[in-house]
Amino acid sequence: MVNTNFVKSKGYDIEALSAGIGLPEEYFSAVAPVCEIILKNCPAEFEALKADMRNREHYDALADKLSLEPDLVWLAIYMLLAVDAKKVYDAKGHSERIYFDSMRELTIWSKVCMKDHGHVGIHDQLDWLTRFFSNDLVRLGRLEYEIIPCHNNLVWEKHGLTVKGGDPVINIHIPEDGGLKDELVKDSFKQAYRYFGCEGKAVFICSTWLLWPGNREFMQENSNILKFMDNFDIIHRDDAQNHRDLWRVFGKRESFIPSELPRDTELQRRFADYLATHDMISGRGCGFFAHDGENLFN
Repeated sequence: MVNTNFVKSKGYDIEALSAGIGLPEEYFSAVAPVCEIILKNCPAEFEALKADMRNREHYDALADKLSLEPDLVWLAIYMLLAVDAKKVYDAKGHSERIYFDSMRELTIWSKVCMKDHGHVGIHDQLDWLTRFFSNDLVRLGRLEYEIIPCHNNLVWEKHGLTVKGGDPVINIHIPEDGGLKDELVKDSFKQAYRYFGCEGKAVFICSTWLLWPGNREFMQENSNILKFMDNFDIIHRDDAQNHRDLWRVFGKRESFIPSELPRDTELQRRFADYLATHDMISGRGCGFFAHDGENLFN
């Protein structure tokens, strides 16, 4: 068992955080000593980083000073920042469940780092993760949300509503740590409606490869992804060869030649076969729906 007494004495209960976000034990054993090193040997640098947490230079400089694997240092810093973020969530009256669910993004991206780079740490996602620390992004059940202005090139007119560029909408993100069971998705929509204090019909938006209309050409009819798509009125699609989102299905790779792609899952097999016969074309879609707290309108 890793001794975290010193780190805890400084107000950072990283052990409780690790348990709450389901961080694998071997990851915690690797990162906890680095948290102690940072708090003992680099307190000034860490305070500067806390004051300007989206400045990548602070992270790189600290990793250089400690002569440690940068990705491991980044995970240690993020663990400490996540503990600090508890104060932000508490001040807004959020439950521990919302806090830990939101901070679980650290576990997701540390597993991505292990899969893509073969070591414990976090490799990128600096701006993305700090938005959870500031509570600009929040996880509510299966999905994640933020309020954004509607994209300037989009207009949605339905169900007595008109949404255009600049209008506030609830933006949906899909964390990659589980399936998209319909009941969990629907429950998350309701949680978001309550969380943001909505009245009447609130407008949700989502832009993702999961909403690409081409998915219907190769996915199984009972696919949860297709059920997820059915929630949306998809009004825009982006098609391209070697689309930038292919890594979300096949992992980070130098190329996506269909014959060289992993085929470990049914989705990968079907998607790779589709790419082979469709000139490597895939993409993403953007869709809307309205929600009144109980019912969904698309």
